[in-house]
Amino acid sequence: MQGKFTIRTIIPLIVIGLVMFCCGVGIGTNSSSKRTATETTEATGIASQPTTQPTTQPTTQPTTQPTTQPTTQPTTQPTTQPTTQPTTQPTAPPAPTAPPAPTAPPAPSGGTIIIRNVNKEEEYVELENRGTSAQDLTGWKIVSELGNQECLLSNVIIDPGAILLVWTNNPNGGGYNCGLKQKNIWNNKEPDPAALYDAQGNLISRFP
Repeated sequence: MQGKFTIRTIIPLIVIGLVMFCCGVGIGTNSSSKRTATETTEATGIASQPTTQPTTQPTTQPTTQPTTQPTTQPTTQPTTQPTTQPTTQPTAPPAPTAPPAPTAPPAPSGGTIIIRNVNKEEEYVELENRGTSAQDLTGWKIVSELGNQECLLSNVIIDPGAILLVWTNNPNGGGYNCGLKQKNIWNNKEPDPAALYDAQGNLISRFP
């Protein structure tokens, strides 16, 4: 009848509705499955892309700094210092030294003219020529060693074997007179040797 639904008309509608519902659910599920599959594939593709970055880095770096440093430095300061200080205490004065001993006169040269004797009281010297020829005594001298007085001989010749008296100051005594202003040159109380030198300054004779 028009305007009324019967069971026969309702059942086909229910069936059609169920079918449509099931188709809609299937389509949605397929779409969701496709979407999920697509996302999974994209994710897998992303994960399976080759790594373009280098996986390893060089573990060693070149050493640009010298590995060793000099162990010694030049010493600019002196290693030693003077250990002694100048003494400020005055040093003891040196002990006085003994005066040098008088040197002995040189030995006579061994000539033939000798001093034979010295008479200190009378102030004369005896010269003797023991040679075989005459001897010129010019430039010779007789010296009193204690007082260092000299008698210079001039223009006098002594013959071989002769004895000549040489006076300090006695023009009348005979022989040779020195003519010294000091009449006494020989010391009567102390040893006072007489020395005879030739014109070249060589010691010829000495008495005693």
